[in-house]
Amino acid sequence: MNSLIPFKENPLKISVLAAAVFSQETRTLFAKFELQDRHEAVEYSHSTQKVMGRKHDLWKKTCFEIFLRPFNEKSYYEINLATDGYWNGYEFSSYREPQPPQESQKIELLQYHWNSEKRMMTTEIRIDDSADTFQMGLSAVIKYKALVDVTYFSLKHRPDKADFHWVESFTLTKDRKWHSN
Repeated sequence: MNSLIPFKENPLKISVLAAAVFSQETRTLFAKFELQDRHEAVEYSHSTQKVMGRKHDLWKKTCFEIFLRPFNEKSYYEINLATDGYWNGYEFSSYREPQPPQESQKIELLQYHWNSEKRMMTTEIRIDDSADTFQMGLSAVIKYKALVDVTYFSLKHRPDKADFHWVESFTLTKDRKWHSN
């Protein structure tokens, strides 16, 4: 599992772990996110333990995000996963373009499970893209029960602001297996 790094001060010492495996054969991404929240400070949406459908603006509450970019391409995908079963997938032609983001029909959420006791999410996502090599970023937006602000976690951050779309934060590369750059 990869430890995601908070962009700014992490007042309640929350930890976020994330991992992903991509099967070239089935074009399927298996992802797992785990929160370590010993103070029970994170605000979670109520979960139904099933896929609820696509929904916009999931980043306004606790959610997990995956960015997948075909190697040496400008285009990339963004996948958002909330703890209540809502999700969405977007396709960008280049950095944050187009706006507003367009839902991608190349992304299909096959399985979803949020375990509120273990604070763990597992998913299976099909990506209809023929690229052989990908770069990937894993991130999370964490909303607290008692605080107005959120904390942004990622594998790597820009020095000046939290920006999950920053290509340099896509630090995992997939050829035969995922490894850090």
